[in-house]
Amino acid sequence: SFVLSTHLHQVCSLIDSPVRYYHLSVIQREDLGIIYERKLKPGPGPSQYGIEVMGHIINDREFYTNALKYRQLINWKSPSPRPRSKSAFRPSKYNSKVFIDS
Repeated sequence: SFVLSTHLHQVCSLIDSPVRYYHLSVIQREDLGIIYERKLKPGPGPSQYGIEVMGHIINDREFYTNALKYRQLINWKSPSPRPRSKSAFRPSKYNSKVFIDS
């Protein structure tokens, strides 16, 4: 067994084995800023709070606001196409719970 510490949150989706994830909890409050509880809590932590940390270290409101806008732009996902009805698919002959394109 071993311990891995990383800020690469995509690692969680790459591992298939029974791995337990923990994170050091962080509380973000507008009036108090960021509070590091330093308590291990189950599950992966927030994947994007670096800009919030920067916003409390660098006292430049305009820079912080622009960084949030850029993050929103980078994370934008185009609307997915309308899902096809289930009738457009047929059950697989090998597994009736799996549907394939007709």
